[in-house]
Amino acid sequence: MKKPSVRRWLKTAALLLALFASFRAGMAFEAYIYEEICLDSGGGKNPGGFPICVIDEETRKQGYHRL
Repeated sequence: MKKPSVRRWLKTAALLLALFASFRAGMAFEAYIYEEICLDSGGGKNPGGFPICVIDEETRKQGYHRL
């Protein structure tokens, strides 16, 4: 059985690194979009940095009067 070359190991490592970097970039982009949508709808981040959108009752009535 032939031993894998160093070049093949480097290509595999580069591919895995690119895959991980693209995943992290996608997660960061999704978090940014979620926060922008939350702020646009009149909400805000919950104190303590929890990743949820908080919209109070008065803001909800102003923006979504039919609900």
